[in-house]
Amino acid sequence: MRATPPVALAFKYSKLSSTASSIRLLELVPSVSNRINSTLKEFRLNEAPSFNALSYTWGSPLTHLSASSSLLQQIKARDGRHEDVHHKRSNSITCDGAALPVTTNLRDALLMLQKTDLENATASDTKYIWIDAICVNQNDIAERNDQVSLMSDIFRSAHSVVVWLGPEDEFTADALKVLETIGSLPEDAGESAEEDYTRLFDGDNCATYARLGISPLKYHHWLGFLAFINRPWFERAWVVQELALANAATVICGKHRIPWRWMSRTLRFIQTTRWYHHLSSAKLRHVQELRDHSGIYHELLQSDISIKMTALYLDRTRMRVADSQRPRGDQPPKNGLPLRTLIETHRFTKTTDARDKVYALLGLADQNGAPFKSLSEEDTIRADYNLSTQQLYLDTTRAFLLSSRNLGFMSNVQDPSQTVTEGLPSWVPDFSVEQQPYPLMFRGFPRWRANGRGGPRWEPDASAMRDGLLRVQGICIDRVASVVKLQNECDNPSEFWSDIVKVASELNDRCPISYFSGFHPSRVEVLWRTLMTNTYQRKCPAPSSCGELFIDYILNLQIRHSLSPWSIEVDFQPHQAHVAEDIVPQWHTLLAAEPEDSPYGLALYKERFSEIVGRMFKGGYNPVRLSQLHHELENSSGSVRRVFRTQSQLLGTGARSLQAGDEIWILRGASVPFVLRRMANGRYRLVGEAYVHGVMVGKALTMGFEVQEIVIE
Repeated sequence: MRATPPVALAFKYSKLSSTASSIRLLELVPSVSNRINSTLKEFRLNEAPSFNALSYTWGSPLTHLSASSSLLQQIKARDGRHEDVHHKRSNSITCDGAALPVTTNLRDALLMLQKTDLENATASDTKYIWIDAICVNQNDIAERNDQVSLMSDIFRSAHSVVVWLGPEDEFTADALKVLETIGSLPEDAGESAEEDYTRLFDGDNCATYARLGISPLKYHHWLGFLAFINRPWFERAWVVQELALANAATVICGKHRIPWRWMSRTLRFIQTTRWYHHLSSAKLRHVQELRDHSGIYHELLQSDISIKMTALYLDRTRMRVADSQRPRGDQPPKNGLPLRTLIETHRFTKTTDARDKVYALLGLADQNGAPFKSLSEEDTIRADYNLSTQQLYLDTTRAFLLSSRNLGFMSNVQDPSQTVTEGLPSWVPDFSVEQQPYPLMFRGFPRWRANGRGGPRWEPDASAMRDGLLRVQGICIDRVASVVKLQNECDNPSEFWSDIVKVASELNDRCPISYFSGFHPSRVEVLWRTLMTNTYQRKCPAPSSCGELFIDYILNLQIRHSLSPWSIEVDFQPHQAHVAEDIVPQWHTLLAAEPEDSPYGLALYKERFSEIVGRMFKGGYNPVRLSQLHHELENSSGSVRRVFRTQSQLLGTGARSLQAGDEIWILRGASVPFVLRRMANGRYRLVGEAYVHGVMVGKALTMGFEVQEIVIE
């Protein structure tokens, strides 16, 4: 009879001599087997030997697109239960002779570290490594609080950060081709190619690649990169700090080592050239070459995947942190970035613990800036896992509002339908969820001052805020009269545009409020400026040339209903949307009613129609120039903001949850209007910010409205 192997004792942590200044480091015992032996040693951080730090994901390292691959099937079979692969510590390693549970991905990372000569990856002969799940007793809340506060110093002290992306999959080789090719370009290559960026997806023209001096990348290479950049590591909140503070960083995927400079240059190139507009399955699935020969990318092309802003901002923050630490003239270097900037920039990241959406960024924050400089020791923001998520988010918002003495931070409140954290006042952002769309301040903030300039300031009531009540002063300028369905609420695109035309037709011939020049724009101009929040390529107000682009855009949607003669390989495919023929007369009526001096009348519409159709049949029409306008519309209205008309014939876009009867307020201390909903008890709930054409630069303040003090709960 075979003897039963002895069961290893469960690992027990020894208390750190000082949780605020000491750390544990892991030493792996070299081995060629799959058994991991290690030991934990304690050091004072300022006396620790050379060590590396591991950056990884606690759950599955692969995208959901690899779920049907043989690789994940092997992992699934090896571990028995699929859910354990993603979430549970279903594996164990030997640490100081005892069994220490770890997740599957961490076990794989440890095997990589154990078997691989890291000198090639890190240029270091260090034998120690710091890993959060092992070196911190996660079950000791007091230790966890102190060690989380120490993490920024740990990563600053590490010789190098090893980024473990997990095993390679069927997409990795194509992704590496992109990283090798773009990553080898000079740092300013993206700027020189900016004017030609749209040529990337013109399959018959490789001018951009030739100009850059590189071999052309194929569509499948970019699809592989899409899958690669959508691995979970790129959207973890903690990796923002881990990467930003790294003295050096090397990315490891399976057996491949990727210098971070390749990642950095590729991400910067994509952002500078705005190629991220093109890199999505929604657009690439219409490329004829990929439709005919999708290969391993069939499932990816049917999914909804794109270049995530989390990855683009990850590298940007790393560069900004490095830049902040350089002295400027007589000014000493800063100790980090503004916490508000960090929270807003990395709102799209994900965490297992919702409190880490704040705690993961504290180590990068300038402790001498807002909100810290104006907080008492009692009110300061620090890692404390005894606090509930609701209390942390309330305290954080209160700190920002009190330190800035304005209400701008309320723009970070998500649509009410998105809120998942229970018990939050309506004016407190739920940082645990993504905010879609971005706040209006990211689009045209420098030009928006709905509350005017130099007027009375907001007077906060700090005590009421502790109880979840926000006292504000402002004017109610209007009420929502009617709303337009969102695109995803309509049975077809024609219904959405029919609603748009109907609401626009109900407006006065000219906007009742003049804009910058004192001119009262026509209803069609009000329409296109509102649909794009009067912003084009971050310029506000949008140039008047956008009006003609808008007419072309509408014509494309209308003509698409009957004709599709142009190449499907161009960038502009607004989800294959059509505007049915029965909507055309409505547009004709709207345009025909334009004032005589309007440049957007029926004459322009007919002229552009004839030119576009003629060029289509000659094969010389390419609507790619409309892609930027399409991007602006998608981020300003469509399926992300609801278009509405007010009782006084103003047009605006706002939160998806707004409804008829909601009130439009301009509040002291707020640069944009807010939509509020009056409750039965006389208090209000915040619905969200709004763009209302005509009132974004303080015009409403001259109209004699009475200032009121109200309470938002």
